[in-house]
Amino acid sequence: MITFENLITAFHEAVLSANDTLKQKNAFILDEFFEQGDDVLTIKDNLQKLKRANSKKEMNKLIEDLNEQVDQEAIGKFNSSSKLKPKMVTIQYPRETENGHTTHDVHVPLISLVPVNQTGIEEVNITSVLELALKNDELMVSFPKRNGASRNQQEDRHLSKIEIKLIPTTESDGLKKIIEGYDKVLRAQIPG
Repeated sequence: MITFENLITAFHEAVLSANDTLKQKNAFILDEFFEQGDDVLTIKDNLQKLKRANSKKEMNKLIEDLNEQVDQEAIGKFNSSSKLKPKMVTIQYPRETENGHTTHDVHVPLISLVPVNQTGIEEVNITSVLELALKNDELMVSFPKRNGASRNQQEDRHLSKIEIKLIPTTESDGLKKIIEGYDKVLRAQIPG
């Protein structure tokens, strides 16, 4: 038997953990649709520069930059100088000109082509058959043993029903504005 409070706490922590996992998955939108800009040096690039450094001053500066990059990587943060650029595809778009049909290249950010799906937990319903008891003025609960089943079956089988309602979450205002901006750039590339 466990206390009713511990049972509720366990359910609550499980739901919070599941919700945190969904939030992390939703945050991967940056990795799915954006990549580091060309102007951001990677640790590997700085190591190569360190090998070619000509002066002690230059070496110290590169070591300082490497330490900062390692710190940023370790805590999983982007520093203020990190720049992300959208992952792009180029599509040949048909158009009609005075000379007939031709095509021209349209540079399309993936975030304008692929729907951005995010998910959150709206509601969790747990229904279970429990035995209740009062012990030292504290409510205790346990899963009941079922009659007619062998001992192994009684320990392994309990009647429970768990309902979890997942809902699509709305995009943040910032994400909406970014997608709208890229959509405007895309429309400007398409004649007509």
